[in-house]
This record gives sequence, structure tokens and C-alpha cells, in this order.
Amino acid sequence: MQLRPLVLTLIWLTYVAVMAVALYQHIPWRDEVDPWVFTRDATPAELLTNFRYAGHPPLWYVLILPFSRLGAPQYTLQLLQLIITSASAWLVIFRCPLPVWLRLPMLFSSILMYQIGVVARGYGLMSLVLWSVATLYPRRLEHPWRYALLLILLLNTEVHMLFLFASLSLFFLWDMMAKDIRLTRHIAIAFALASLLWIIIMWQTESVNAAALRPPDGWETASAALRIAYLPYEYAFHVLPHFLRTLPVPLRILPPIIVITLTACSLGFTRIGLLYIGQVAWLLYIFSCVYFGLHHAAQLVVANLFCLWLYATAPRTPPPLAQKPLYIILAALSLNMAYTTYKLCQYDKYAPYSGGRDMAKYLLEHDYATSPILYVGCHPVVTIGYYLPGVNLWQLTSDRHADYVLWDKKNYNACNHYDEAVTKRLLNSEVRLVLVDNLVAENHFNLPLPGATLLHESPGFRESFRLYLRPPQKPETP
Repeated sequence: MQLRPLVLTLIWLTYVAVMAVALYQHIPWRDEVDPWVFTRDATPAELLTNFRYAGHPPLWYVLILPFSRLGAPQYTLQLLQLIITSASAWLVIFRCPLPVWLRLPMLFSSILMYQIGVVARGYGLMSLVLWSVATLYPRRLEHPWRYALLLILLLNTEVHMLFLFASLSLFFLWDMMAKDIRLTRHIAIAFALASLLWIIIMWQTESVNAAALRPPDGWETASAALRIAYLPYEYAFHVLPHFLRTLPVPLRILPPIIVITLTACSLGFTRIGLLYIGQVAWLLYIFSCVYFGLHHAAQLVVANLFCLWLYATAPRTPPPLAQKPLYIILAALSLNMAYTTYKLCQYDKYAPYSGGRDMAKYLLEHDYATSPILYVGCHPVVTIGYYLPGVNLWQLTSDRHADYVLWDKKNYNACNHYDEAVTKRLLNSEVRLVLVDNLVAENHFNLPLPGATLLHESPGFRESFRLYLRPPQKPETP
């Protein structure tokens, strides 16, 4: 089934328009604005010493650093994301060799359009680089340096891409040696240096965060990633998910297991087939070691599309028997997830991801932005700092300004002692305003605030805030 270029162009323009509206009404939460505030406010020394708490390779930070550093407005983050996702969509629509009735539903699914497209994190940039690799793959030996540069960029997008980088690099070097291309040694050195730099950057991250973020049951988190990757959140047909929830866990992961099995059978015992199996195993290993979200589990779907794309660049005749059933199942699941995209955008309209913008607006309108405010919680407050640069917020666990420097990963243990720290700080301070995040309000809110007045509550889907006014303190009698 072929569509004329004009029709594909209209589809792409529709995608860009929908994405622009979705990004406009999406209120970023802490994981989205953290890199922006970090690169905006950190000193050069802090950029180097505190980057180890990021947990991500540096490419996304390097991209946004000049914009945040030069004082670009907040919507620049969404504008960058729109440009990246629009370019990714263009590659999928015009360059992907898969059938149009498969690639278009996958493009509009909640995985590619919302979790990777709307949510402004490094995963959008990762997809753009990955689709660029797939586009150049058939001509990689004609443009060796261009292909090598794309692989190095891919390595520095997300940790999930480590296996793909290593495998594709080795395959590429093998092909170059087989063709006796003179640049093989130079490109091998470039890959080695890039890998060494990546290890130096990421090694400190692992040593700091691994123990704090390791899930209690690795198999349960890995199987949960499988369950939600292809049937996330909302569903077009509610009978199926409700039925699946009544089944034992091994049966609930049946749909993704079918997809993975059919994909492996379609790709066969080929280089791309081994690449796909290895990538799925690497992702499940990551999910068993570190807590994940839906945007992480989305990497399973990304691996599907990428490997099928590579395989389709050199189609076999006749095609594998499992190929047609796989395409039909993926298209059906993607159409189901397209409905999820609509529901998630609807949630963004009526229930913002974060209440940070609303709280920042309240502080500004009531001249509280310059008042000392004691912040009780971990680092969700960065969403307020995103809208109010320099807001006078202070973390309860230290005397440092409450921003990216004091991430919850860095203060993982300190954040478990709210009551003691808050009591000590409040009893020895003239602070009148206390800002509490949703986690503390729900689980730890036992503060010495008798007679305190709730000034404002700012709800959010991911995080909310409550601002309290302390009553005047009576002077202690000698």
C-alpha cells in the first residue's frame, strides 16, 4: 500500500499540529525541567561535579545548555522537543520501509507520540538519532564517518542504547574489514575513545545511585515493564485489560511475549534477529536493576520498530511466515495506544502533570517569591524554580538552596527524616512560609505547625504543593 507524497506530507503536518497543541498544554514535571534548571543555574564546577547525579548520558544536557544558559524563555524546552519529534516523525513517515498501515499507527501511539514525544526528556532525541541510524544503515559503508558519528551520538543519548551501540559498532567494523576499507582503524579508535569517555561519565552515576534505586524484586519490575509496554494506562477496549488483571502474572505478560516471539521469528537467526533479542534482554536487565516508568518501558516498542526497520531494508523473498501476523498485531496494539494518546493529552488539559506552574504564579502574584520559604521534600520543587529563577526556597535537610543540587538521589536517606529536621529548622528560624510537596503531605506530614494557615494548594497529576503560613511566634520567656 503506497500513499502519494502529498498525502504523507499532510499526515506529517497533522502530526506536527497535534504535537504542538499537546506540548502547549503539557505542564512539565521535575524530570523534564531538572536538566534545564541544572544547566541554567549551575556553575561550571557544579556542572562537572553534580552531573553524576543525573543518571543519564550528557547529549540532552549539552543540547539544552546554550539555550538555558543564555536565558531563553521556558517554552524553548517545548519548542526544542517539537522540532525533535517533528524530525523523527518525518523520518518514520518518509524513510521507513515498513508498510504504511503499520508505521503510521505506531507513530501516533502513546509510546512514540506521548511518552517519547510530549514528555520533554532525552528519549525524544534518542529516537531521532536512532531513526537516523536506521535511515543510513543501508548506505553505512558509503558514508562511514557519518554512520560512526550517529552511533557515537546514540551512545550518549540514553543508557538503554548501550547494547545497540556496541553491537552495531562491532557489526560495522566487521563489514568494513571485510570490504578492506582504509578508515577501519580510525573509526575503531573513535569508537574506543567514545566508549571510554562514556564509561568515565556513567561509572560515578552507578556508584552513587544503584543501591538507592534498586527495586526489591527484579523479576516483578521486568515483567511489569513487559505488561505496560504494549497495553499502557487507558485502553480502547476495556474488557481485555480488566480480564488480564484477573490472570496470574505469567499469563498477563502473554501479549508482549507473543509480540517478542513473533518478532524474533520474523527476524530469524540473522544479525538483526540477534540484535533484537540482545536489546530486549538488555532492557529487561535494566528494568530488573532500576525502577522504571512507562517512558522507559517504551524502549521495548522502540526496539521493535528499529529492528523491523533494519530488516526491511533488505527484504527476503518470500517473507517469513510470522511477519504478517506480527505486523497485524503491532498495528492493532498501536491503534489501541493511539486512543491512549488522546486520553493522556486529555489528562494534561484537566490535570496538569505538575502543580509547579500554578504555585509559581501564586507566589509571584502575592509577592512571596522573594520571601524565605522552607521547602519540605525532595527535588520536585525544581518545577517551581523552572518558572521562577532565583526563588528563595530552602531545603530542610541542609542550608543550600533547594534546586537541582539537592536531588533526591543525592539525599535519598536524608529525605526519610523529615520530622526531626523540620522541627529543628522551624524552632530555630524566622521562616514564616512552609512549602510541602505531595509525598510529604501524604506520608510524612507531622510538622510542628499548630495554628498554621493553608494559603494555597496547587494540585498536579505527578506532584502537588501546599503552602502554609506559620502563626507569629511567641518570644521565649527567660
